[in-house]
Amino acid sequence: ETNCCEVAEAEDQNINEALEGAGCGFGTILYTLGSFLFCCLFGSEVVMFAIVGPVIKCDWNLSSFSLTGLQTITTIATMCSSGIASSLGDKFGRRPMALIGAIGVTITGTLCAFTKAY
Repeated sequence: ETNCCEVAEAEDQNINEALEGAGCGFGTILYTLGSFLFCCLFGSEVVMFAIVGPVIKCDWNLSSFSLTGLQTITTIATMCSSGIASSLGDKFGRRPMALIGAIGVTITGTLCAFTKAY
């Protein structure tokens, strides 16, 4: 005779095994969450350009065409670098690539903060 707890544990194990077998394990959930957060961050970058664009235009004396070109180049660079970084991350590991990316963003962000002209 089995009690309710043993039956519930057996059902949980079967559900977990089924999820793992279907490729919906913990790693898949983390990957999906990470992809979602990346999309949110990329979307916030686009919104940030909409907010900060007029300030950049005035501070750097840009025409509307130059500002649009800057936004386009930034978007294309983000798209290309994400593909390259993911390939390098598979080859060398994600942690070193994330560290290199964070250092790169810190350096270029600091340099942009002190730039007086386009």
